This record gives sequence, structure tokens and C-alpha cells, in this order.
Amino acid sequence: MAEALPYDFLALLPFGVILSAPDGSLVHANPLARHLLGRHQPIGVGSDGRLTADQGPATRRLREAVREVAGGEKARVVWQGSLASGPRQAVVVRAVGAHNGGAPVAAIFVADPRSLPREATLRELHGLTPAESRVALEMLQGHSVAQAARRLGISPNTVKTQLQRVFEKLQVSRQTEMVRLLMDPVGNL
Repeated sequence: MAEALPYDFLALLPFGVILSAPDGSLVHANPLARHLLGRHQPIGVGSDGRLTADQGPATRRLREAVREVAGGEKARVVWQGSLASGPRQAVVVRAVGAHNGGAPVAAIFVADPRSLPREATLRELHGLTPAESRVALEMLQGHSVAQAARRLGISPNTVKTQLQRVFEKLQVSRQTEMVRLLMDPVGNL
């Protein structure tokens, strides 16, 4: 018989973790996942206690992914969830083990689309100066160089210079690479 999963450590993770039985019923959710489930972003819980998405076809695809992973057909599925406003959000569904009595469980990992790393975290993890951290955060929010300059009260040339220093410190050459690296939730523990 499989050992029951310990759930305490899930509360420490900087992203939502939802544990689901193969039928899509909720087994456990860490605090961030409970918050996102309450907002139905991008997953909610129906009156029957099973996971739902914003539309019927999306709910069927989500439950199918959970069933495939929990049933051992696939090790990992990336499901695209829709948010009420904004872009589609990738959600990763992975097999993680068994629940009480040995029933398989799928873990659904979802990030809060509004969460950004803190300035202090960028400085500590990546060696950025306070000014470089502020510029990086402006870029992470989707602002242009001109918008960032206006918002920070500095010239566009200063933003470009600081952005170039961020690229050098992160060892990246494109803004998309910078965003991918800085938005990695594991790097922001």
C-alpha cells in the first residue's frame, strides 16, 4: 500500500498546487491554489467538488489531462487555461503519487498571473542593483523603454543602459529570455 502524501510542504511553494483524484475531484490545495480556485483563475471547483474551467470544453480537457496523468497514461500534460481577462495561462499537470489507500493523484501546478518577483529578491538572487531591479520589474510588467523611463523618472537612455547591464548579469541577450528567467517561481523562493 502506498504511503499517504504529506501536504505541509506545499504551503511553502510560490505557486499554486492542486492535488486531484483521477475523476477531477479536489484532494488538496495549498494556500495560493485555494486563493486562485476561489477566483476561478484559471481553475475552479464546481458544486460537485470536481475541478472546472471557465467553459465546458476547457473543463473536459482539464479533467482529461488529470485522468491521463493520474491513470499513468502520461507523466506530464500542459493544459492551457483561460483567465477572465488576459492571456491564456499554462497549467502543468503531473503524476505525484498516491492518496490515502493508494488511489493515484495528479498535481496541477499553476502560477498566480499577477505575481512578480520582489525587488529585493532580484537583487539577492541575481546581483542586480536597486536601479537595475526597478527597470527589470518595469519590463516584467510589459512596459516599453519609454514607459519605464516615464514611470521611473529617468531618461530612456538610462533605462536602455540599465537593461543592458541586467542582460549581462543574467547572461541573456533578449528581453524574452530575461522575462522567462526572472519569472521562474522556483528561482524566487
